[in-house]
Amino acid sequence: MKRGFAFVWTLLLFFLFASAANGQTASTLIRNGGAEEANGSDPASWSREVYAQGASGEEISALTLGADGGHTGSRYLRIQSAESNDARWVQTVAVEPDTVYRLSAWVRASGIDPARTGANVSVLGIGSTSADVKDTQGQWVPLEMYGRTGPDQREIGVAVRLGGYGNLNAGTADFDDIALEAVEAAPAGATVLSLTPDELPPAGATSGTSSHAPYVTAMFLFAAAYALLGYWAVLALRKGEGGLPDPDTRRGARYAVLLFAGALALRVVCAPIVAGHPIDILDFYAWANHAYEAGLPGFYTADMFVDYPPGYIYVLYVIGLFQHVFALEYQTSASLIFLKLPSIVADLLAAWVVFRLARKYAGARVAAVLAPLYLLNPMVFHNSVVWGQIDSVFTLFVLLSVWLIAENKLARASACLVVAILIKPQAVVLIPVLLIALWRRKDGKAWARAILYGAAAFVLLVLPFSIGQKPWWIVERYRAMFESYPYATLNAANLYGLLGLNAAKLTSGMTVSSNLFVVLIVVFIAVLAYRYRQRPVAHYAYLAFLTHALVFALKTNMHERYGYPAVVLALLAYALLKDRRMLWMFLALTFTHFADVAYVFKFSLDKQYYLAAGDGWFRFLSLCNIVIAGYAAYVGWTPDKAVGKSPAKAQTGKAKPRGAARPAASDGGIREELSANAERRMKRIDRLLVTGLTAVYAILAFVNLGTMRNPDTAWKPGAADSAVVYDFGQPATVASVLWYGGIGDGAFELSQSSDGQNWTPALQLELNGGTVFQWKQQPVSFTARYARLTATKPGGTLYELAFRDDMQRPIAPTSANPEEGARLIDEPGSVPDKPSYLNSMYFDEIYHARTAYEFLHHIEPYETTHPPLGKALISLGVAIFGMNPFGWRVVGTLFGIAMIPMLYLFAKRLFGKTEYAFLAAFLLAFDFMHFTQTRIATIDVYGVFFILMMYYYMYKFYIRSLGGASFRACAAPLGLAGLFFGIGAASKWIDIYAGAGLAVILAIALYRRYRERRFLWQVVGWCCLAFLLVPAVIYTLSYIPFFLVPGPGHDFQGMLNYQKFMFNYHSHLVATHPFASSWWEWPLIVKPIWYYAGSVAPGYVSSIAALGNPAVWWVGTAAVFAAIGVRLRKPDPRLTFLLVGLAAEYLPWVGVQRLTFIYHFFASIPFLILLAVYLIMLGRESRLLSRGAVYAYMGVVLGLFILFYPVLSGMTVKQSYVAHALKWFSSWYFGA
Repeated sequence: MKRGFAFVWTLLLFFLFASAANGQTASTLIRNGGAEEANGSDPASWSREVYAQGASGEEISALTLGADGGHTGSRYLRIQSAESNDARWVQTVAVEPDTVYRLSAWVRASGIDPARTGANVSVLGIGSTSADVKDTQGQWVPLEMYGRTGPDQREIGVAVRLGGYGNLNAGTADFDDIALEAVEAAPAGATVLSLTPDELPPAGATSGTSSHAPYVTAMFLFAAAYALLGYWAVLALRKGEGGLPDPDTRRGARYAVLLFAGALALRVVCAPIVAGHPIDILDFYAWANHAYEAGLPGFYTADMFVDYPPGYIYVLYVIGLFQHVFALEYQTSASLIFLKLPSIVADLLAAWVVFRLARKYAGARVAAVLAPLYLLNPMVFHNSVVWGQIDSVFTLFVLLSVWLIAENKLARASACLVVAILIKPQAVVLIPVLLIALWRRKDGKAWARAILYGAAAFVLLVLPFSIGQKPWWIVERYRAMFESYPYATLNAANLYGLLGLNAAKLTSGMTVSSNLFVVLIVVFIAVLAYRYRQRPVAHYAYLAFLTHALVFALKTNMHERYGYPAVVLALLAYALLKDRRMLWMFLALTFTHFADVAYVFKFSLDKQYYLAAGDGWFRFLSLCNIVIAGYAAYVGWTPDKAVGKSPAKAQTGKAKPRGAARPAASDGGIREELSANAERRMKRIDRLLVTGLTAVYAILAFVNLGTMRNPDTAWKPGAADSAVVYDFGQPATVASVLWYGGIGDGAFELSQSSDGQNWTPALQLELNGGTVFQWKQQPVSFTARYARLTATKPGGTLYELAFRDDMQRPIAPTSANPEEGARLIDEPGSVPDKPSYLNSMYFDEIYHARTAYEFLHHIEPYETTHPPLGKALISLGVAIFGMNPFGWRVVGTLFGIAMIPMLYLFAKRLFGKTEYAFLAAFLLAFDFMHFTQTRIATIDVYGVFFILMMYYYMYKFYIRSLGGASFRACAAPLGLAGLFFGIGAASKWIDIYAGAGLAVILAIALYRRYRERRFLWQVVGWCCLAFLLVPAVIYTLSYIPFFLVPGPGHDFQGMLNYQKFMFNYHSHLVATHPFASSWWEWPLIVKPIWYYAGSVAPGYVSSIAALGNPAVWWVGTAAVFAAIGVRLRKPDPRLTFLLVGLAAEYLPWVGVQRLTFIYHFFASIPFLILLAVYLIMLGRESRLLSRGAVYAYMGVVLGLFILFYPVLSGMTVKQSYVAHALKWFSSWYFGA
């Protein structure tokens, strides 16, 4: 009996030990699963991850170690989110391949939104989670999930989290006893998820953020190739039927078959190259598997995150079925192709719809052009083949619905729209268009049929999912989907992206404004529908496009892909209505939306799922989309101004010989008038006026420009403790010391002594980059016969030292020991009464003017963030007049003076009349920014001057080319434009922005003469020389001062290295400044920049600030918007030219993330002024403005210049004058 008892007891102990061992093995997979081990206040082996931060970058989730008692033990992991977030504790765990694991934890949750994903356990990268809990009533409850590792998988990332991807939540969640254990199989009925995380596609790269160069290169080349295709399409449609294939012929039919087959083959070949979006592809895999395993009735009952309605789940069910039947492995080439195939097929079907409608409404040959525009569209291709999304599927049904609306088949259109909404909810945008079309019918039966068809489609598609669900489950599902992304915008380049609100949490104000925009859009669409009541119903296709474009641009909660239907509908609208403006919008939106999604996708490859709110490229795309949406509204309002209404008509009459000049478009003789103006010479009155105005401005510019006398001799101690002793001859009372420093960082100590033996420190002098070539005055108080200056830190250079008594009278030493110390007291005539801008550097002169001095002396240049030529030009003045304020400012001032007659010439060429030329030059002469910015020794004036020059000559070429002039007549101004482009680019990179504008103008000019092949090739060849080779040579030669600096690194390779440095500096500069301002604030003069504050008596102010003349800038800004409206109505090449020039200088700043200031707007001022003058000219010609009104305006401009002159020139005035007369806004600060 005892033996039996002993045997049983031993056996029991064995099993207990084995169980304990097994439990220990399982628990060791998760290290510190009970959170009992801590490193300080952090749990050992766990790390924190959060998805979002607050609007100001603050943390909104606290991940802490709880210590007041867990499920077992005293500690646990806590997540506490004050706002909606996806916050998680994560740990990487080693696993075995092809093994089933059970992940479990005990959870306590409270205060969690029941409509969103609550506390759960999950594996990173797979998209699915365990069941989630929201409120456990203070109790600990278990959670678990099962999954299988991949055949080669060796580790997984385990997460205990609050919230999930796309389903953020707030509240508190506690986790304890977290375990991961291998099991033979999951229990019956349990879903086994794939634990293989999404892998990056081959285009990408390594861990961390990567450039993904192959992907970026491929997308860029695709976009460039499509740009050529778009150019061909536009030309083909302009030429008419003669150059287009006819699909109705046998040859045309072969073309159509090859086109569609080629598009399909290209997509199938490319589909497996990139795995797709890391989250979306993963979700589709998981949902397809779940749909097959759980069936349609059980799809929405499982605890799985799903933010798609039932429509596409049918497709995923079929995919899941095939995955199981053919045993398709996760992310193999076959499975990727199969998963992306529905979208690919939808691409082809949508292209067929466009093709079919275009053939019916615009002709077979036009259809042959539009089909490749859709099939090879980079946005469409990227969505289905690269990203792996399904926007093409629901857009196909949107297209069908619009087609049926255009055919007046509203019941079928209703059914198609319901299907689209059941695939993706954003199709609801089309509902107002369908309702307006039904209202137009005024037929009760039509309404009944539409409701019946829509309801039938809805019931048939939703019913299989409704078994076992609550009656209103689908309503709750849609509500949750609409609320699942509570952001102003999520990577959608729209109004909120432009305002820097990407991924910003929605506020009540945003929601109200968004809803107001929606109401206004619906009202606008209804008004347009009323205006279209006498027009064919096909115009409703444009209403559908416009609705989508405006909603995407102005509504919150948009994603980057939500603009997809607008692009497709723009092409459909063109096919139906034949208004070429719609084709232009289609191409423009193609590139903006493709750029947005391709850019977002690049970051997603590194698991970065939303762009930075201040991303410059993203904000630039946002601005473009808003402009396009505004233009779309204008086009909708002006259907009578359709461009190219009959593109398919064959040309009649005798054909012109190849190479003949293209006749000017109908423009009321504007080009002939402009050609006459362009060649009109200056008259005697012009020379008198411009000379007088320039002379007046020159006097103003040179008055108090700066002293011509500054110290020349210097002392630069070579070692610490080097000292100079000054003997005053008798005891002297010193109240202040003035000193003038040079290049180098160093420090000096001034000591005093009565006997020359015992010294007492009196003053410290610090020299650095901020004190270079400036007089400094420091108070001191001592009475002594001797003063000693000791170098405590060698490296600094002193030019002059002066002592003053309490009455500010000079105290001159009688001797210096050693004698080299006499260099600091040998130029007493250069010592000013007090430091000021008249005798010292201020603002960025300490960089640019200093570097000019270094160029002359072959010293390593200090300022290397801009090309050298501007600083080399400054050095010319220094070489002639010496290293003094006048010397380093004079050349820039001369360039500023030269801008006055230059703008006069430009305006005379533009407008042909003396009064307008004088007005333009007058406005520039008395603009505040021009006056301030050309009297300071920085390089901006050179960049702006050369921009003016290059655009002057480019306009000369532009008008001659539009007038049909020969290449010989056009070559000289085009070459000079290239020359000044090269000089400008070597001065400051803003001229490269200007060069982009020149390229646009050149393209317009060449497009107008596209049939003259010889002329085109001559111009292109000449441009390669003038705009590429010559600028490259000039740019290289500008580095001669750099090459002359002794030592290694000053060669051609060193120059190339500096280009990389400059680019990285300007693209990655992170800094703050109290007077920094954003691009949109500049034309409004929101925040001037305060350059200089002088030391003056109490109650007085001496300031220099950079801002614009309100009468120039505010009027000019209004003129820009008015000019855009005029240009839309009147094809005036002058307006095109000026608007392109302004856009080239201003719009790039929208995308700049670095610190910016109002002076960056300086290059835009000439174009702003010329646009203002253009509008004044129109007012005069239409007799809306009298000559007296123009004179009064000029008087206001001059009066404001006089009023603000003190804070533009550094004049000393009473503080009360500045505070009461000049400080119009609280952000205008001039020292008072």
